[in-house]
Amino acid sequence: MEPEIYRERLRLGTWTTISLGLLICALTPLAALQLFASGREPLLAWLYGGLDLFFVAIYLNFRALTVSITGSGVRVAFGFIRKTVHVEDIASVEPVTTSFGMYGGYGIRFGGDGALAFTVSYGDGVRIRMKRGRPFVFTTENPGRVLELLNGLIRPAEDRG
Repeated sequence: MEPEIYRERLRLGTWTTISLGLLICALTPLAALQLFASGREPLLAWLYGGLDLFFVAIYLNFRALTVSITGSGVRVAFGFIRKTVHVEDIASVEPVTTSFGMYGGYGIRFGGDGALAFTVSYGDGVRIRMKRGRPFVFTTENPGRVLELLNGLIRPAEDRG
């Protein structure tokens, strides 16, 4: 495995975490009540239990975004969902401001600018313009450092090519 030059882990926003937690806390007793109530409805127990498990899985997978840069490229991951961009596929990188208006929320999104976006907050991000295909956007707490590292990797790759 190639050594990392840079790594950061960004947590999901506080209000999003609280909202998911409240939803899970509301669905769990509803599912339990339907399982053990005298006038129970099995269909509702399955519905509440299924929704509860779905939101727990969503939270566990999307609670943090990991950005990792190595000598060969960048990998951005939400749990088991990952996007890897190799240096030779990058045309350019630039800072971007992620917003609800452009990306429609947190998580994995297709933005109004045509980009695939991995976001956990609004504000600082990086847009990678690909030589082929749609741009890739991700949020970061250190856009200047990420841009510096990626530009440093792109230039030597251009000199070799």
